[in-house]
Amino acid sequence: MDAELRAFMMSFNKLADLAEEFGQKPNEAQLAPVLEKHLKVSPSSLPLITESFGSHRLADANIILDRIAGNDPSAKIVGIAGQQRYHSDLADLLMPENHMGIVGEPSYASLAVGPDQ
Repeated sequence: MDAELRAFMMSFNKLADLAEEFGQKPNEAQLAPVLEKHLKVSPSSLPLITESFGSHRLADANIILDRIAGNDPSAKIVGIAGQQRYHSDLADLLMPENHMGIVGEPSYASLAVGPDQ
């Protein structure tokens, strides 16, 4: 490897390190520790079970979450920030090295739930 290529590689490596450092946002709460605090056990020690349901059932899920949260004055419903939340499953979002599982506001959608609403 000649000196010019070596200098380029070193500069590129430094640029990559700076980009990674810049991309880290320590003030943002990662999902894994928040979930671990809630569950009182590491999420990675639990099996991940998924079940799909139709988007027409989202209103039902919202009603259930509101009832559960209403029973606990300290309850807080959180969401996931960023566009990756639509393309990743929970296991991906819990991985700390990918910086995708950032706690944010929940997403909402307008859905018809009956003839009067």
